[in-house]
Amino acid sequence: MATRSFTKQSEQIFGPEPSLVPLFVEALETGQRGGSDPQDVFATTLRESSPDLVDRILDGWKKTSGADQTRATSRFQGVRDLKKEGDYSWEERVRDRAAEYSAFHESIARLKRGLIKGEVSRALEVGVSNWTPSDEVKANKSLLYEATRAVWGELVTSPCDGLLADGETPAKPKYALRLSRIECHDKDEVGHDEVYVVSVAVDGSMGLRAETSPQYRMNDSDENVKWPNRYLYPGSDPGGFLDLAVELWEDDGGYGEAAAAIAALGAAIAAAGAAGVNPYVVAAGVALSIIGGLIGIAGLFRADVRYGQEELSWLSATDLAAGVGPYTFSFINRDTGWTDFTQWNYDLQIDLVVTSGQ
Repeated sequence: MATRSFTKQSEQIFGPEPSLVPLFVEALETGQRGGSDPQDVFATTLRESSPDLVDRILDGWKKTSGADQTRATSRFQGVRDLKKEGDYSWEERVRDRAAEYSAFHESIARLKRGLIKGEVSRALEVGVSNWTPSDEVKANKSLLYEATRAVWGELVTSPCDGLLADGETPAKPKYALRLSRIECHDKDEVGHDEVYVVSVAVDGSMGLRAETSPQYRMNDSDENVKWPNRYLYPGSDPGGFLDLAVELWEDDGGYGEAAAAIAALGAAIAAAGAAGVNPYVVAAGVALSIIGGLIGIAGLFRADVRYGQEELSWLSATDLAAGVGPYTFSFINRDTGWTDFTQWNYDLQIDLVVTSGQ
């Protein structure tokens, strides 16, 4: 998926990103304590675990301007308008908007893949040593970085599986997602950044796991690489489906409150999804967007401490088996010119690993 700067640039083509935050604020305002409908379960779960957070969200929402509350919708919005959905349940509206959100980001991902593929094809035609990026790619730093990496290539060797003896039954694979490396290439603040990773993983049983890593003290010189070896999704059978969304955040003094809020919101969203006829939280990116939006409304961080969101999906057992290995995400500053990498430039490596067990 695209980093935030590329997403913002793509809004000129696709319109603004659909938001689910207003619907979840509505649930907090109208959810009935002890009720069984999904919005009731969300409100009850969050109020019981963190009443102060609920109060902060509602207070922050009251202070939000009317334009921000209604928020223009993208061309991915369905025929139902949020203001005209009285005949539809809260759960139906959430599922509808979640589908719009997922379609929006998939369209951006396709656009990005197409641009990178075009750069690779052109490099093969003219020779890699003669290749220079197109103006369209130069216009966005994150896209330029990924296209350059794709053109020059990264060789990854995957270990081969051993042969089974006659009559031996292969063990059922279990998969895990591991945060293995954080690297700071550049930043313009004096001193160190205190960064941490927020993640949401959703598996084939529609289990939702929201995690906040420890803080990592980093700069772009003597402490530019960390090796967390932290599991974002533990080794288990994901049921043929695994979806991960991650964000890199910088702590400006609100880490403790933010981590507690992430855990509380993750549990409440998971509970609301489980209470539905068909769980709507089928994309980790949707859940992470809701969590980040509600925490922002609650005033737990400044907007500039979220470096961007990335997502990985394995949609079948075959995808999982073929996808074992490392994945690198890049979080790069907003665009100020393709030769000037300032503000921040981080790489985040996530590994999909497999273990066998009965």
